[in-house]
Amino acid sequence: MTNVENGRSVEVKVEDRGPYARNRVIDLSPRTAQELGMKEQGTAQVVVTPVQVPDQDERYAQR
Repeated sequence: MTNVENGRSVEVKVEDRGPYARNRVIDLSPRTAQELGMKEQGTAQVVVTPVQVPDQDERYAQR
């Protein structure tokens, strides 16, 4: 994922189905927000680029 404003990127593993707030695509951990340089402002525009998308069988096996 990349912060559009400052270009900082970080690779994360998505483990839940959030977000839990309206008008958000994804909720981040405080550490990830810090790495992206957005912790103080609370929200930011980001680009989410999949690195790997598990097939359906893998998703069910991990539950």
